[in-house]
Amino acid sequence: TKRQLRVWKTRNFVTLSAQTGLYTKTPEYLALLPSTRQHRPAR
Repeated sequence: TKRQLRVWKTRNFVTLSAQTGLYTKTPEYLALLPSTRQHRPAR
């Protein structure tokens, strides 16, 4: 959701790429996941 995205931006989990205009996950976000394949439901 947009709210989730805003929270992630605040926590520096995602960054907006100026080149593509798409959000990309940061290493900080990936470090929280035990596995990048594992998908957890957003709270």
